[in-house]
Amino acid sequence: IITEFPNMKEICLENFLNFNSLFKEIRFVESNVNYNLFCEYNKENENRRALSKFFVLCANYDVIDKKDIEFIIRRLMQKIMQFIGQEGMTHQVEEITENLKIMITNFNDDFKQVYSYQSIKQSVEELAGLNAKDYLSLNNKILFNFMDIEELM
Repeated sequence: IITEFPNMKEICLENFLNFNSLFKEIRFVESNVNYNLFCEYNKENENRRALSKFFVLCANYDVIDKKDIEFIIRRLMQKIMQFIGQEGMTHQVEEITENLKIMITNFNDDFKQVYSYQSIKQSVEELAGLNAKDYLSLNNKILFNFMDIEELM
């Protein structure tokens, strides 16, 4: 598309600048409390996940700098480490983990060449080896996702 419509690259890069902000506030409400809001939040999560995949694929085609995706992955890993010790953050950790899984597993082999690949891999291994009972906002679903990521790395 960019070959045929060069201005698409600029549009993509502009949208990517806002991508990071999608992780600032991840909201959640139980379906039995407010079903409409629950549906709205699920839609936000699906959009976030779709953009995660889209921007990683853009990085695979050198539309976006791989270092920028690497930065976001590292930042999300830090958020997880911060959130797992806090009460009531399980849904946020689940959503961040889902996005990390999408980003890491859709990156091509060039991802192994990024500066902090080994550090990211080590963090994934560390998280996959945790015990959910030892953390306030960690559950088996999150751990299994990290085990999947670890296996795919």
